[in-house]
Amino acid sequence: MEEQIKTESDQAKARVMVELEELKVKIVKLVGFIYSDSFNKSDISEEQKCLLRSQLGPMQEYAEILTRRLEVWDK
Repeated sequence: MEEQIKTESDQAKARVMVELEELKVKIVKLVGFIYSDSFNKSDISEEQKCLLRSQLGPMQEYAEILTRRLEVWDK
């Protein structure tokens, strides 16, 4: 029983690790896009551009939360 619980915990931790890595990739891509020439020259509306810039902060905060969760996971 204890082994199964440990395995479930390990599986959950692995899912959080995968989610964090995927999120980091998305953050890098979004930052790259926001600071690219194509972002400024694109036909994306100013409202969409503003929303994309606004989206970056919460994504970074979420990554920090996932990182912190992993840091304290086994404590």
